[in-house]
Amino acid sequence: MKVLILGFLRSNDGVKSFGGAEKSMIMLANSFSEFGHDVHLVSLLGNHVAYPIDKGVKYHYFPDFKGNKILTHIKVMKNTLSVIKKYSPDVIISFWLHPVFYGYKFANSKGIKFIYSERNDPNLEYGSTLKKIRDFVFPKLDGFVFQSGGAKAYFSEDIQKKSKVIHNPLYISYDAYPFKEERDNRIVSIGRLSSQKNHALLINAFSKIAMEFPNYNLEIYGEGSLESNLRLLIKEKKLENRIKLMGTTEKIMDEIYGAALFVLPSIYEGMPNALMEAMALGIPCISADCTPGGPRELIKHGENGLLFKVEDVEDLVNQMRLVLNNQVSATSIAKNAKNICLTNSADKVFKSWDDYMQMVAKQ
Repeated sequence: MKVLILGFLRSNDGVKSFGGAEKSMIMLANSFSEFGHDVHLVSLLGNHVAYPIDKGVKYHYFPDFKGNKILTHIKVMKNTLSVIKKYSPDVIISFWLHPVFYGYKFANSKGIKFIYSERNDPNLEYGSTLKKIRDFVFPKLDGFVFQSGGAKAYFSEDIQKKSKVIHNPLYISYDAYPFKEERDNRIVSIGRLSSQKNHALLINAFSKIAMEFPNYNLEIYGEGSLESNLRLLIKEKKLENRIKLMGTTEKIMDEIYGAALFVLPSIYEGMPNALMEAMALGIPCISADCTPGGPRELIKHGENGLLFKVEDVEDLVNQMRLVLNNQVSATSIAKNAKNICLTNSADKVFKSWDDYMQMVAKQ
């Protein structure tokens, strides 16, 4: 089967994108190629590839475009239509909403199946205009993959009937990173430095317990537009020696392995790869109980992780104290968290993707 996977691999001032959607898009292409499909992976804007693409995948890209929004949309529309016409796939899978708008009508006219993969909170990610266009276009698509039941439940019954919930895959075997009883005195977090990821809340929470836990430091991995704001906040809290902005790294799992605690403070998330990977490493994890419910599907509170109310700094502080003050409980939570390596193994996840794609293609 010929499969066309659409998305973008843009950069932020020359920095490669290490986002979850970009990773999932590339890994899905690699797996479909291994299954024997003829896979074309297309970045409609940019060529900043942060993850390896298998030789069997035919990778194509269009140069990034830094013009105004209207010109950018025109560029994406032309790029979308050109690749659909050129490669004439059996199935299109888009990890980006805009190619859906620009390509669905032509795809429908040629009998090409179109699947959209929702990567975030469908209620918060888009403005009112995009939502109106989305609600008009979506009934005309052939399939949808959602990362959580909460994201799926947002949509109409008709869309839910032709959709499937598939969590993100993990490429970490259970034994790849042996469980560590003794841990470094580091609290870690990973994510783009943006308002959505809400690192300011974590910095404020850490400032409230910094004196209580003088041997612990906070490391935040990621880059983004709010870096200068966060540095100012750290300086304001007089914690320059205790809180470090670490930037991005290609070996993030090696970097955070052995940390005492992982925190995901996001306001909303799809299915957070960073949280899944931290759990797989056997790190005690705390996450915001954010919409549309991805963390809640991964974490059973008190069993394999802890949840706190979104944007509630005091609740986060209390959960951090629970972990840092009780090593027995922290160890139990971390050991249970590692089971995600089994439930979300890449083999299982991509088998689900392939089964669903084959079903849609036959309809």
